[in-house]
Amino acid sequence: MAGRLRAIVLGAALGALAPVAPAPAASVDAGAAGLTYRAGAGEANRVTVAFGAGGVDIADGGVPALLGCAPLSPGAVRCPLPTGDPSAGPLPCTGCLVRFETGDRDDVARVAAAPAGLLVMLDGGPGDDRLLTLAATPRPPAEVRCGTGEDSAWVARGDRVSPDCEHVEVGALRSPRLRIEGPRTRRARRGSLRIVVGARRGPAGATPIAGTVVLRAAGGRPRAALARARLSRLVVAGRAAVTLRLTLRARRELTRRAAIAMRVTIHARDARGGESVTRRVLRVRR
Repeated sequence: MAGRLRAIVLGAALGALAPVAPAPAASVDAGAAGLTYRAGAGEANRVTVAFGAGGVDIADGGVPALLGCAPLSPGAVRCPLPTGDPSAGPLPCTGCLVRFETGDRDDVARVAAAPAGLLVMLDGGPGDDRLLTLAATPRPPAEVRCGTGEDSAWVARGDRVSPDCEHVEVGALRSPRLRIEGPRTRRARRGSLRIVVGARRGPAGATPIAGTVVLRAAGGRPRAALARARLSRLVVAGRAAVTLRLTLRARRELTRRAAIAMRVTIHARDARGGESVTRRVLRVRR
Protein backbone atom coordinates (compact mmCIF):
# COMPACT_ATOMS: atom_id res chain seq x y z
CA MET A 1 0.00 0.00 0.00
CA ALA A 2 2.81 2.39 0.94
CA GLY A 3 4.63 1.54 -2.29
CA ARG A 4 1.53 2.26 -4.33
CA LEU A 5 1.06 5.62 -2.52
CA ARG A 6 4.68 6.58 -3.22
CA ALA A 7 4.16 5.73 -6.91
CA ILE A 8 1.06 7.90 -7.08
CA VAL A 9 2.82 10.84 -5.42
CA LEU A 10 5.87 10.46 -7.68
CA GLY A 11 3.65 10.31 -10.78
CA ALA A 12 1.83 13.48 -9.74
CA ALA A 13 5.11 15.28 -9.18
CA LEU A 14 6.47 14.23 -12.56
CA GLY A 15 3.19 15.32 -14.18
CA ALA A 16 3.52 18.75 -12.61
CA LEU A 17 7.03 19.06 -14.03
CA ALA A 18 6.00 17.98 -17.52
CA PRO A 19 6.22 20.78 -20.10
CA VAL A 20 2.96 22.50 -20.97
CA ALA A 21 2.22 22.84 -24.68
CA PRO A 22 2.49 26.51 -25.64
CA ALA A 23 -0.51 28.32 -27.08
CA PRO A 24 -0.46 28.69 -30.87
CA ALA A 25 1.60 31.70 -31.92
CA ALA A 26 0.56 34.32 -34.45
CA SER A 27 0.62 33.23 -38.07
CA VAL A 28 0.10 34.67 -41.54
CA ASP A 29 -1.09 33.03 -44.75
CA ALA A 30 -0.14 35.15 -47.75
CA GLY A 31 -0.90 34.35 -51.35
CA ALA A 32 -1.76 35.92 -54.66
CA ALA A 33 -5.47 36.23 -53.83
CA GLY A 34 -5.30 37.35 -50.21
CA LEU A 35 -3.65 37.57 -46.83
CA THR A 36 -4.86 36.27 -43.44
CA TYR A 37 -3.26 37.22 -40.13
CA ARG A 38 -4.18 35.19 -37.05
CA ALA A 39 -3.11 36.62 -33.72
CA GLY A 40 -1.71 34.36 -31.02
CA ALA A 41 -4.16 32.33 -28.94
CA GLY A 42 -4.46 32.43 -25.18
CA GLU A 43 -3.59 36.12 -24.80
CA ALA A 44 -5.25 39.52 -25.03
CA ASN A 45 -3.91 40.87 -28.31
CA ARG A 46 -3.37 44.51 -29.24
CA VAL A 47 -3.24 44.61 -33.03
CA THR A 48 -2.59 47.68 -35.18
CA VAL A 49 -2.65 47.47 -38.98
CA ALA A 50 -1.42 50.08 -41.48
CA PHE A 51 -1.16 49.86 -45.26
CA GLY A 52 1.61 51.38 -47.37
CA ALA A 53 3.39 51.04 -50.67
CA GLY A 54 5.78 48.50 -49.15
CA GLY A 55 3.07 46.19 -47.85
CA VAL A 56 0.89 45.87 -44.77
CA ASP A 57 2.45 46.65 -41.37
CA ILE A 58 1.14 44.58 -38.47
CA ALA A 59 2.02 45.51 -34.89
CA ASP A 60 1.10 43.08 -32.12
CA GLY A 61 3.00 42.71 -28.86
CA GLY A 62 3.21 38.93 -29.25
CA VAL A 63 3.87 38.69 -32.98
CA PRO A 64 6.97 36.60 -33.81
CA ALA A 65 9.00 36.59 -36.99
CA LEU A 66 6.56 35.37 -39.62
CA LEU A 67 7.47 33.46 -42.73
CA GLY A 68 7.24 35.76 -45.76
CA CYS A 69 7.16 38.94 -43.65
CA ALA A 70 10.02 41.30 -42.80
CA PRO A 71 10.63 42.32 -39.17
CA LEU A 72 10.29 46.05 -38.53
CA SER A 73 10.82 46.20 -34.77
CA PRO A 74 10.09 43.99 -31.75
CA GLY A 75 6.42 43.08 -32.10
CA ALA A 76 5.96 44.45 -35.64
CA VAL A 77 6.30 42.96 -39.13
CA ARG A 78 5.70 44.04 -42.73
CA CYS A 79 3.91 41.51 -44.94
CA PRO A 80 3.44 41.69 -48.71
CA LEU A 81 0.13 42.77 -50.14
CA PRO A 82 -1.75 40.30 -52.36
CA THR A 83 -0.50 40.48 -55.93
CA GLY A 84 -3.50 39.02 -57.71
CA ASP A 85 -3.04 38.28 -61.38
CA PRO A 86 0.13 40.12 -62.52
CA SER A 87 -1.34 40.49 -65.99
CA ALA A 88 -4.48 42.21 -64.68
CA GLY A 89 -2.86 45.48 -63.66
CA PRO A 90 -0.83 47.20 -60.94
CA LEU A 91 -0.86 46.34 -57.26
CA PRO A 92 -2.94 45.94 -55.23
CA CYS A 93 -5.29 43.51 -56.89
CA THR A 94 -8.98 44.31 -57.08
CA GLY A 95 -11.17 42.07 -54.94
CA CYS A 96 -8.36 40.49 -52.94
CA LEU A 97 -9.21 39.83 -49.29
CA VAL A 98 -7.02 40.92 -46.38
CA ARG A 99 -8.30 39.33 -43.17
CA PHE A 100 -7.27 39.89 -39.55
CA GLU A 101 -8.36 37.51 -36.78
CA THR A 102 -7.62 38.58 -33.20
CA GLY A 103 -8.43 35.18 -31.65
CA ASP A 104 -9.71 34.49 -28.15
CA ARG A 105 -9.56 36.67 -25.03
CA ASP A 106 -10.39 40.40 -24.82
CA ASP A 107 -8.63 41.92 -27.82
CA VAL A 108 -8.19 45.40 -29.26
CA ALA A 109 -7.62 45.88 -32.99
CA ARG A 110 -7.32 48.95 -35.18
CA VAL A 111 -7.17 48.73 -38.98
CA ALA A 112 -6.27 51.82 -41.01
CA ALA A 113 -7.51 52.70 -44.49
CA ALA A 114 -6.73 50.07 -47.11
CA PRO A 115 -5.72 50.84 -50.71
CA ALA A 116 -8.49 50.98 -53.28
CA GLY A 117 -9.53 47.54 -54.46
CA LEU A 118 -8.61 45.57 -51.36
CA LEU A 119 -11.35 44.00 -49.25
CA VAL A 120 -10.70 44.13 -45.50
CA MET A 121 -12.25 41.83 -42.89
CA LEU A 122 -11.71 42.19 -39.14
CA ASP A 123 -12.79 39.22 -37.02
CA GLY A 124 -12.75 39.57 -33.22
CA GLY A 125 -13.57 35.97 -32.31
CA PRO A 126 -14.38 34.98 -28.70
CA GLY A 127 -13.93 37.52 -25.90
CA ASP A 128 -14.95 41.10 -25.14
CA ASP A 129 -13.30 42.82 -28.09
CA ARG A 130 -12.84 46.43 -29.18
CA LEU A 131 -12.56 46.71 -32.96
CA LEU A 132 -11.88 49.90 -34.89
CA THR A 133 -11.99 50.34 -38.66
CA LEU A 134 -12.73 54.06 -38.63
CA ALA A 135 -10.41 55.81 -41.10
CA ALA A 136 -9.69 59.48 -41.69
CA THR A 137 -9.53 58.99 -45.45
CA PRO A 138 -12.08 57.38 -47.79
CA ARG A 139 -11.54 53.68 -48.43
CA PRO A 140 -13.42 50.58 -49.54
CA PRO A 141 -16.04 49.36 -47.03
CA ALA A 142 -14.66 46.94 -44.44
CA GLU A 143 -16.41 43.92 -42.95
CA VAL A 144 -16.44 43.58 -39.16
CA ARG A 145 -17.30 40.38 -37.30
CA CYS A 146 -17.28 40.48 -33.50
CA GLY A 147 -17.89 36.89 -32.40
CA THR A 148 -19.02 35.87 -28.93
CA GLY A 149 -18.67 38.19 -25.95
CA GLU A 150 -19.64 41.79 -25.19
CA ASP A 151 -18.03 43.55 -28.16
CA SER A 152 -17.69 47.16 -29.30
CA ALA A 153 -16.90 48.40 -32.80
CA TRP A 154 -16.07 51.86 -34.16
CA VAL A 155 -16.69 51.84 -37.90
CA ALA A 156 -16.96 54.12 -40.90
CA ARG A 157 -20.21 54.72 -42.73
CA GLY A 158 -20.79 51.96 -45.25
CA ASP A 159 -18.86 49.29 -43.34
CA ARG A 160 -20.63 45.94 -43.03
CA VAL A 161 -21.05 44.97 -39.38
CA SER A 162 -22.28 41.54 -38.29
CA PRO A 163 -25.28 41.22 -35.93
CA ASP A 164 -23.06 39.77 -33.16
CA CYS A 165 -21.54 43.21 -32.44
CA GLU A 166 -23.33 44.50 -29.33
CA HIS A 167 -22.17 48.14 -29.45
CA VAL A 168 -21.43 49.93 -32.74
CA GLU A 169 -20.52 53.58 -33.20
CA VAL A 170 -20.69 54.95 -36.73
CA GLY A 171 -18.70 57.85 -38.15
CA ALA A 172 -16.17 60.24 -36.69
CA LEU A 173 -18.55 62.04 -34.32
CA ARG A 174 -18.82 60.87 -30.75
CA SER A 175 -21.94 58.71 -30.71
CA PRO A 176 -24.56 58.02 -28.06
CA ARG A 177 -23.69 54.95 -25.98
CA LEU A 178 -26.86 53.10 -25.03
CA ARG A 179 -27.61 50.02 -22.96
CA ILE A 180 -30.61 47.71 -22.76
CA GLU A 181 -31.20 47.26 -19.05
CA GLY A 182 -32.64 44.44 -17.00
CA PRO A 183 -32.36 40.64 -16.91
CA ARG A 184 -31.79 38.52 -19.99
CA THR A 185 -35.01 36.51 -19.53
CA ARG A 186 -38.22 38.51 -19.95
CA ARG A 187 -41.92 37.74 -20.04
CA ALA A 188 -44.19 39.07 -22.78
CA ARG A 189 -47.38 40.39 -21.25
CA ARG A 190 -50.58 40.81 -23.25
CA GLY A 191 -48.65 40.44 -26.48
CA SER A 192 -46.08 43.14 -25.67
CA LEU A 193 -42.49 43.28 -24.45
CA ARG A 194 -41.34 46.22 -22.36
CA ILE A 195 -37.67 47.20 -22.26
CA VAL A 196 -35.80 50.03 -20.58
CA VAL A 197 -33.06 51.84 -22.51
CA GLY A 198 -30.41 53.92 -20.76
CA ALA A 199 -27.92 56.39 -22.24
CA ARG A 200 -24.44 55.93 -20.75
CA ARG A 201 -22.89 58.92 -22.42
CA GLY A 202 -22.99 61.28 -25.37
CA PRO A 203 -21.49 64.60 -26.47
CA ALA A 204 -22.64 67.69 -24.62
CA GLY A 205 -25.43 69.54 -26.34
CA ALA A 206 -26.34 66.57 -28.53
CA THR A 207 -29.59 65.61 -26.84
CA PRO A 208 -32.27 64.41 -27.23
CA ILE A 209 -31.39 60.98 -28.63
CA ALA A 210 -33.92 59.38 -30.96
CA GLY A 211 -34.03 56.17 -32.93
CA THR A 212 -35.80 52.96 -33.82
CA VAL A 213 -36.07 49.70 -31.88
CA VAL A 214 -36.48 46.44 -33.83
CA LEU A 215 -37.05 42.96 -32.41
CA ARG A 216 -36.07 39.86 -34.42
CA ALA A 217 -35.61 36.16 -33.70
CA ALA A 218 -31.97 35.56 -32.79
CA GLY A 219 -32.06 32.14 -34.47
CA GLY A 220 -33.34 33.50 -37.76
CA ARG A 221 -36.90 32.13 -37.59
CA PRO A 222 -39.36 33.71 -37.96
CA ARG A 223 -37.34 35.85 -40.38
CA ALA A 224 -39.55 38.93 -40.39
CA ALA A 225 -39.35 41.61 -37.68
CA LEU A 226 -41.27 40.56 -34.56
CA ALA A 227 -41.90 44.12 -33.35
CA ARG A 228 -40.92 47.74 -34.04
CA ALA A 229 -41.10 50.89 -31.94
CA ARG A 230 -39.73 54.42 -31.77
CA LEU A 231 -37.19 55.67 -29.25
CA SER A 232 -37.60 59.40 -28.68
CA ARG A 233 -36.33 62.14 -26.40
CA LEU A 234 -33.83 60.04 -24.48
CA VAL A 235 -31.30 62.29 -22.76
CA VAL A 236 -27.72 61.53 -21.75
CA ALA A 237 -27.55 59.77 -18.38
CA GLY A 238 -31.31 59.23 -18.66
CA ARG A 239 -33.61 56.26 -19.17
CA ALA A 240 -36.62 55.60 -21.36
CA ALA A 241 -39.15 52.77 -21.44
CA VAL A 242 -40.09 51.29 -24.82
CA THR A 243 -43.06 48.98 -25.40
CA LEU A 244 -42.70 46.56 -28.30
CA ARG A 245 -46.04 45.22 -29.55
CA LEU A 246 -45.40 41.73 -30.95
CA THR A 247 -46.78 40.86 -34.36
CA LEU A 248 -49.52 38.27 -34.65
CA ARG A 249 -47.03 35.74 -36.02
CA ALA A 250 -44.63 36.40 -33.13
CA ARG A 251 -47.43 35.87 -30.60
CA ARG A 252 -48.40 32.60 -32.25
CA GLU A 253 -44.78 31.37 -32.31
CA LEU A 254 -44.36 32.32 -28.66
CA THR A 255 -47.50 30.38 -27.75
CA ARG A 256 -46.27 27.34 -29.66
CA ARG A 257 -42.63 27.38 -28.45
CA ALA A 258 -43.03 28.86 -24.94
CA ALA A 259 -39.79 30.86 -25.27
CA ILE A 260 -37.85 32.49 -28.13
CA ALA A 261 -34.39 34.05 -28.19
CA MET A 262 -34.94 37.54 -29.60
CA ARG A 263 -32.38 40.14 -30.59
CA VAL A 264 -33.20 43.76 -29.76
CA THR A 265 -31.49 46.24 -32.09
CA ILE A 266 -31.53 50.00 -31.47
CA HIS A 267 -30.43 52.40 -34.20
CA ALA A 268 -29.89 55.74 -32.44
CA ARG A 269 -28.97 59.24 -33.60
CA ASP A 270 -28.32 62.39 -31.59
CA ALA A 271 -28.81 66.06 -32.45
CA ARG A 272 -25.25 66.43 -33.85
CA GLY A 273 -25.59 63.47 -36.20
CA GLY A 274 -23.71 60.90 -34.12
CA GLU A 275 -24.99 57.39 -34.83
CA SER A 276 -24.81 54.14 -32.91
CA VAL A 277 -26.22 50.62 -32.96
CA THR A 278 -26.90 48.68 -29.76
CA ARG A 279 -27.89 45.02 -29.65
CA ARG A 280 -28.80 42.51 -26.99
CA VAL A 281 -30.24 39.00 -27.15
CA LEU A 282 -33.12 38.35 -24.73
CA ARG A 283 -34.94 35.15 -23.90
CA VAL A 284 -38.61 36.06 -24.17
CA ARG A 285 -41.20 33.82 -22.48
CA ARG A 286 -44.94 33.75 -23.00
